[in-house]
Amino acid sequence: MAYTPGDASMIAATMARLQKASLDSAVRTEAVLAKRTLHPLEAVVGGDLGGRLLEEGVVRVDKVLPAAACDACLAKINELLLANAEGCFGNVLSRSERWDMYLKNEGLFGDALVSMLGEGSVLGGLFEQLWGKQLPVRFHEFSALVSDLGAIRQPIHPDSQFTDICPLYTVFVALQDVTSGLGPTTFLPNTHTEECHGMHKCGTGSVKDDFLAAAEYR
Repeated sequence: MAYTPGDASMIAATMARLQKASLDSAVRTEAVLAKRTLHPLEAVVGGDLGGRLLEEGVVRVDKVLPAAACDACLAKINELLLANAEGCFGNVLSRSERWDMYLKNEGLFGDALVSMLGEGSVLGGLFEQLWGKQLPVRFHEFSALVSDLGAIRQPIHPDSQFTDICPLYTVFVALQDVTSGLGPTTFLPNTHTEECHGMHKCGTGSVKDDFLAAAEYR
């Protein structure tokens, strides 16, 4: 089946219109984000961490991994990154100067997992509050998200689509002190709802802009 000149013209016009709408949306989003106020995400000590996570959608816990282990893992990750091991990278938004490198559950990295999630750990206790000790769960991914000098900011995004039962919990562990100049991860508390996901998914127009303008940034 061949395209006619009219078909090709219509397709070209549609693509141009979609590209312009996407660009306009990006410009509006950047204008909204430029006016946002960033607040620190304060650490929670003790208490019902699971309840706090379910209520707000994000919780910060300090010192889940000893400083020496962070330094050792960071050095090993940099070594592997320089080796540019083929086939060990996942997809990541804004790929320029940014990598999502899969890690193996062995050696330094395996020891780090045991330290973070083992018996008596803070994170292990948090997940026990969420699931109990008997409910089987699947460990989905173990990777290092690396941003080098020159990496542009990733767009605000959810890690998964909304479902009534949370399909995925993501844990970010900083392996170095993250200053504002290094691009700390920004979270939008209380946006893990169907309504918020729907407004963000609109993609274009004032609905998404109004949602981002009203959100709390931590």
